[in-house]
Amino acid sequence: MILVKVSAPAEKRAEILAIIQPFRATVVDVAPSSITVQMTGNAEKSEALIRVIRPYGIKNIARTGATGFTRD
Repeated sequence: MILVKVSAPAEKRAEILAIIQPFRATVVDVAPSSITVQMTGNAEKSEALIRVIRPYGIKNIARTGATGFTRD
């Protein structure tokens, strides 16, 4: 999973939402000047998402590795 906070002035939000849609990413937070996007997938998919949204200005990134629970 990856969380990316990206600079998103009001006039750019629709554009950013359209860009993240093919990645099946979701917006988990909206602030006056940024949005936070969450996406799950492999490392290649995460890197591709970062590449396409980097031009908008990444403010913060948080990633996790593989996680899971044992079954009962």
